[in-house]
Amino acid sequence: MADSPIPKEIADEAARWFADRDSGLLDDESPLHAWLDADPRHAQAFAEMEVIWSDLGDVTRSPAIPTPLATPPIALPMARGAPLRRWAPMALAASLALAIVGQVNDWPTRWQADAMTETGEQRTIAMPDGSHILLNTDSVLISTEK
Repeated sequence: MADSPIPKEIADEAARWFADRDSGLLDDESPLHAWLDADPRHAQAFAEMEVIWSDLGDVTRSPAIPTPLATPPIALPMARGAPLRRWAPMALAASLALAIVGQVNDWPTRWQADAMTETGEQRTIAMPDGSHILLNTDSVLISTEK
């Protein structure tokens, strides 16, 4: 069993248990012990987390990272009994999608464009009649003749 690889789900759960215990978030360690006893792979994954953590040595806080304020923790809402940390990846993905959409809020116009420039870009377009058009920064050109 020691030579078989630990499934990612078990390793991830072991990392969460280890982080919770190491940071003092576990008031009662009996759920951790129950999880460790449920499957030998759980104990193996948890032991690997301990080795990884000890291999990191004495990790010091970067001066660029502010120290926590001396305020009591805020009780965060739980969604259907699931810890908030399980919703964090979805919230991050939604925030990223909104940020991308917010930067390019004129996609329909840009999809129809015959020529366009990005922010900071300038471009000269030669027209069929021999004239030239200078597109300034963050511009689009849509032909009326299609």
